[in-house]
Amino acid sequence: MPGISEKTARGRQFMPGQSGNPGGRPRMTDEQRAAAITAREFTADAIKTLIQIMKDPKASASARVSAACAILDRGWGRAPQTVEIGNKNGQPLEIKAGMLPEEATRIYLERVRGQGVGVH
Repeated sequence: MPGISEKTARGRQFMPGQSGNPGGRPRMTDEQRAAAITAREFTADAIKTLIQIMKDPKASASARVSAACAILDRGWGRAPQTVEIGNKNGQPLEIKAGMLPEEATRIYLERVRGQGVGVH
């Protein structure tokens, strides 16, 4: 492919130091900003509704659980999520959400090298 490096051809879309989004996140339009403000005006009512559903014994179990989860997520934030990746020997590797890519890579390389798995 003319003009495309080997790394780009193998799936690397951007060269080192090149941003995939140089302009950053697009600004909200006036309509989007107005919609967000309007939605936030109903926050207290929405929470009250979720509490009513959560406490309603006539509501389905799934509705009650869903309401409880929504309340907890908004009050405490979502619980950290982990992903298990096994190596050749079946040993899991735990990567936590929010972990820096460099840290995750370091942990992964330490694990696979310690297990005698080749890394190229």
